[in-house]
Amino acid sequence: MFNPSLCVGCFACELACKGEHQQPSGVKWIQVKRAEGTSDEGKPQLSFKVGVCRQCEAPLCVSACPVGAIFKKKDGLIMLEGKRCNGCRECIKACPWEAIAFDPARQTASKCNLCANLSEPRCVTYCSTGALTTTEI
Repeated sequence: MFNPSLCVGCFACELACKGEHQQPSGVKWIQVKRAEGTSDEGKPQLSFKVGVCRQCEAPLCVSACPVGAIFKKKDGLIMLEGKRCNGCRECIKACPWEAIAFDPARQTASKCNLCANLSEPRCVTYCSTGALTTTEI
């Protein structure tokens, strides 16, 4: 879960994910996006959004993948098996959260797996403000 009111744009989540998964340059499974705006009083506002896989109940990326490289496990986790990916990018187009990355060197898509091998995702562990959490906000 992501609480935008707590995010300060430190990018610790991005760095933690990149380090944990040894992602090549340009490939991000989580992205902090800066949003500038104006308050109701006309004052400048700065906020942050996080683009990351939301583990959708009915994931559009799964049905968009023509080779079955993206699938939903029994526990609800959405996984992408890179070895099966044909590089068509249909999953990237289908994802409403812009949470699937493309690795141009390997010509395959990849995405967050919620650090399935760990007790808690690295992005959550390194989020010092609590903007990212594994529990409902």
